[in-house]
Amino acid sequence: MKWSIGAKISSGFALGLAILVILGVVSYRDSTGLIASADWVTHTYQVLTGLDGIIKAMDDEETGERGFVITGADLFLEPYTAGSTNVSLLVKDVRQLTADNPEQQKRLDAL
Repeated sequence: MKWSIGAKISSGFALGLAILVILGVVSYRDSTGLIASADWVTHTYQVLTGLDGIIKAMDDEETGERGFVITGADLFLEPYTAGSTNVSLLVKDVRQLTADNPEQQKRLDAL
């Protein structure tokens, strides 16, 4: 079978177009996956930041409690009260962030 010059040129353009379409589809799929991965990384950092805040607030509570027990001064109850309020709010925030993960919810219950 002999191909004419026009058929050869058309088939060359068709092949080039097919390759471009395939590359476009693959690039779109990979970009979508990359965006989803970046969203999960951001979510993970939000959870870690919330957990770090909980640890700091609990440390404030402990410090205030220890100061009150040692001195008996009501002045030391202020960090305890503020820390207690912060812990409740931060646990609520982290609970919302981890609502899709039952294992993390169990760990928050234990906390």
